[in-house]
Amino acid sequence: MSHKNRAYVALCAAEFFNSLVFFAPVALLVRTRCGITSGEFFVLQAILSLCIFAFEIPCGFLTDRIGFKNSLVISQILLCAVWFLFWLGGNFVLFAVAAVLQAFSICLQSGTMDSYVYKIFGSGEFVSKTSVIENFATAGFILSTLIFVPLNNSFGIGSLIFATLLASGGGMIFLALLPKEDCSSVLGEEKRISVKKFFSEVLLKMLSKKMISIFVLSSILSLGVFITNFFFIIKITESGLSKNLMGFVIIAYSAVQLSAPLILRRLSGANVRLALFLEFSFIAIMLFVLSFARGFFVLFPMLVLPLLMRLPAVLLLREQNLLVDEMGISDERATVLSVLNQGKNATDVVFLFAASALPSSNVNLLFLLTGVVFFMNAILALKVVRYSAL
Repeated sequence: MSHKNRAYVALCAAEFFNSLVFFAPVALLVRTRCGITSGEFFVLQAILSLCIFAFEIPCGFLTDRIGFKNSLVISQILLCAVWFLFWLGGNFVLFAVAAVLQAFSICLQSGTMDSYVYKIFGSGEFVSKTSVIENFATAGFILSTLIFVPLNNSFGIGSLIFATLLASGGGMIFLALLPKEDCSSVLGEEKRISVKKFFSEVLLKMLSKKMISIFVLSSILSLGVFITNFFFIIKITESGLSKNLMGFVIIAYSAVQLSAPLILRRLSGANVRLALFLEFSFIAIMLFVLSFARGFFVLFPMLVLPLLMRLPAVLLLREQNLLVDEMGISDERATVLSVLNQGKNATDVVFLFAASALPSSNVNLLFLLTGVVFFMNAILALKVVRYSAL
């Protein structure tokens, strides 16, 4: 098996196993069963978010020095440790330690997987390979969601956590089998730059119009994650439908997302600028439809929105990596992507505060306003993204 094929198979398998989080539907109960109160749960989530914000850039800096594969393996080891602590159970302190370890794991993986895929397959295959790898993650998510009910009813929450731990161990095996990226991606002593030099030279290059534009486009797109995670269920209940439909919606839109590689393959040769404009425009239209839809009509935009949001996400990842190459800062790729991810983190926080300021009865206004923002994103993409073919 060739170097590329071995990497491709290992990445697909690792993403599949890592998406088998069987306890996801009852994540809150994993803590409360050990006596953690709802207030303490939110404190733990705050610890996780703050640690991610604090560790994101330093972990990217570290990754550029130890290599992408090594960073992914260490991240996976930490994740296994987190699930082990969850299975072990305990008090607030133990879960706080788990939150810190999970933050380190997330930060070591953030941007690293994309950097590895880009390094191994190059810009030509990046979009197609990334979309297929993400499909294996989606397949794992669907499978774990389907297995959740029978596993929980038969063996309880402990079995869900233990099964997740075993799946994570499987992911670690496949990540360990990854071939190392080109050794030039790991900086030698003579090529390493200090933190001060990074902020004075590399960060200065990142302040270009193109990079800031991609930064804004990616940050706005991250709002889609919060829409699907937090506000679909409110829209369903306000439309007079049963909350139980949410399980169907999650599985259905995950299945629809599996068509992403086929769509991206059909876009091969298309102009990236036009593709992003159309994708952001369709997202805006679906958000407008969702804001006015009632009854079962709300289901259609819910089923297609996650797919529509995945397509530009992959294209923007490719654009980010191409810009890193153009600016001659590829030796600091993971650090640069970590800085870009901080924009998404900040946008998510601002969005949550803005959403919390609206009464729950105004969720339709929230969808409408978000649609306007995405339409502005479409216009920005048309103006700033390079004229190039996929």
